[in-house]
Amino acid sequence: MVEDRGASSGQQIRYRMKKTVEKLAYNRSDKFVVLSGYFQTVLEQEYGVASDRIHRIPGAVDTDRFRPADNRSKSEESWALRTAIGFSSAFGGSFEEWASIG
Repeated sequence: MVEDRGASSGQQIRYRMKKTVEKLAYNRSDKFVVLSGYFQTVLEQEYGVASDRIHRIPGAVDTDRFRPADNRSKSEESWALRTAIGFSSAFGGSFEEWASIG
């Protein structure tokens, strides 16, 4: 999400170009998963994304189901299994206030 509009004309042009690329990418996307109501609102209001294409899943962990392993070897075995079956997960984001995290 482009945020820095800049003060100079060059920065403003780059901002508009980045915003255009974002809109094109968002228009080609089928669905969105967001972590906060704030970003859902941004997608709806600033990018014109229909609300039925946006799924909000708050960033949280069920601590009864997911907790640190009792020992390191158990954790390493679990990681080896996930790697062998092709399981992967990633988080791309930040813990900024606007993200409603933390």
